[in-house]
Amino acid sequence: MSKEVEEARLKKYFTEDGTPLELVMSRGKGLYTDDGTPREIAEVEPNRVREVTKSYTKEEVSEIVSNVLVTEDGGLISKRKPFTDRLVGKTFKFLFDKGPEKPVELEYTFIEKHKLLWSGQGAENRPAYYEALDADDTVVMVHHMRRDKDPIECLTLFIDTESYLVTCAYNVIGNEYEAREVSRVFWFGAAQKPDGSYPSRRQGYSDYLVGKTIRWEYFRDEPNMNHVYLSNCMSAACVLLPKAARGMGGTFPSRYVGLKDTLQIYSWVEERAAGIHGMIAVDLREADNGGRVTDVGCFFGFNVRDTLEYFTYGGPGKFAPMGVINEKYSE
Repeated sequence: MSKEVEEARLKKYFTEDGTPLELVMSRGKGLYTDDGTPREIAEVEPNRVREVTKSYTKEEVSEIVSNVLVTEDGGLISKRKPFTDRLVGKTFKFLFDKGPEKPVELEYTFIEKHKLLWSGQGAENRPAYYEALDADDTVVMVHHMRRDKDPIECLTLFIDTESYLVTCAYNVIGNEYEAREVSRVFWFGAAQKPDGSYPSRRQGYSDYLVGKTIRWEYFRDEPNMNHVYLSNCMSAACVLLPKAARGMGGTFPSRYVGLKDTLQIYSWVEERAAGIHGMIAVDLREADNGGRVTDVGCFFGFNVRDTLEYFTYGGPGKFAPMGVINEKYSE
């Protein structure tokens, strides 16, 4: 990495006068910088060092993505939730005014269970394959890719059909460091209500999951995945598959977003691997029942096998003691 690129990378972690933007959490008072100034939760991520298995050029990335056949059975997780058709026949106008550099207006029409048309940002009625899962009784997660855009984009929207609040995870493949790496930001906005107005409230970053651990039952007969939510901008995962005699672990730059008190997003970029973006929405409505939770989620990016991952999934889990790896889990 050149000196100029390294300096540019580091510069965003400091104020203009050189003061580090080091965030300090006070559970009673919220989030503050080291000089006591309030700051928004998860405003700054730590440095991200990648260890990719293979570097790609931008042209190679475009060719690989263009050859991907996106089908309904594209998921890799055995306990995948069924797709929902709750949005079919509906049209939404979205206004995202918090998150991007400038407001973004989009319009989505859901034609069929896996086909939508989107307009906005200079495009009109562009078709796209999508996957939609029910995150809870009012929120739908919609995951789709824009393969005809440069850079290649993927949008994951969490649409609350009751409150009309919407959060979007906006992903692009490629940045100034690596053509295969995923960069993502969150947009916070709302959908137009039937009376033509937009809710004034917005969703935002949350620290509800910070300091907690969830053990997920994603793998058949081997429910050995722990997510450890370390801080507002960092998390860890430990996967142990004894029958397959393999496992993995790592720490990742992370974001947490509160959709509701009972629905929380955890988003991470797989540092120390290939730079893929993963995200889940954790449904906490049954958490009082022995700590039981469920989630829906998605992946986007190139994995350690140098193939594109673009799919949705879901599964059950439960809260576990912090740091416990081999706790007896399944009943």
